[in-house]
Amino acid sequence: MSSYHENAEHLRQQNYQRRQATETARQQAIADTDTQEAYDFVEERHLRPASSAIRYTTTNPPRNSTARPNTGAPLPVRSGNALMVYQTSKQPKPPRRRGHWLWWVGISAMVSLFLYSIVTGPLTNWWNNHQNDVTYGFPRTYQADAVVGHNDDKAHPTHFLAVNLNGEIMVFEIPGLDPSHGQQYMVTRLVGADAASFPVTLTFKDLNGDGKLDMLVQIVNGQPFAYINDGARFRPATADDKLNTN
Repeated sequence: MSSYHENAEHLRQQNYQRRQATETARQQAIADTDTQEAYDFVEERHLRPASSAIRYTTTNPPRNSTARPNTGAPLPVRSGNALMVYQTSKQPKPPRRRGHWLWWVGISAMVSLFLYSIVTGPLTNWWNNHQNDVTYGFPRTYQADAVVGHNDDKAHPTHFLAVNLNGEIMVFEIPGLDPSHGQQYMVTRLVGADAASFPVTLTFKDLNGDGKLDMLVQIVNGQPFAYINDGARFRPATADDKLNTN
């Protein structure tokens, strides 16, 4: 009877030592590693059925000193006496919010305004100057022929030359039959940084109804300068002249 109690006590001591060794190995494995292999190791030790015929080794698994890649596997983490498993896989990013439609309307309006300012500003000025350079050259020059009755006829019309020379608007008259009797008319003077860039043109028509061709000097879109033909030359129109410029 005493032998039976001694064997039972011996088995009880063995089971207690085995449980202590298992718990020590579990705690050490949790402290040493955070990989899935350590978790499996602890579970295997903890869940294996007891047997007095099996001898367990409590040798701890080697500690891996190198950095482990994040494989997304659950990692065991010790919290007090409890064993918790956390999922370390990256969570998907929340979808990006798209801007309100009014935001896009505002951006479109700003872009349109910017493009409009470019088209109607520097780009338009550059294009106009380019067209004037091609048409009138520099300095701005305009030429025309007309029979005005000043030493000319239909076979030999008078040649007119209108020039914008650094803002000075001048018209030169060269009679077809006698160029030595040419005349010069100082029309006006323009001021401003771009005064020399404005072209000047000439139009010949009867403005006062006397049957003779008069001269209109036009500078861009400004008010034309009227010159009346007195039969020998042109003179600037006055308030007493009844003119029909249409």
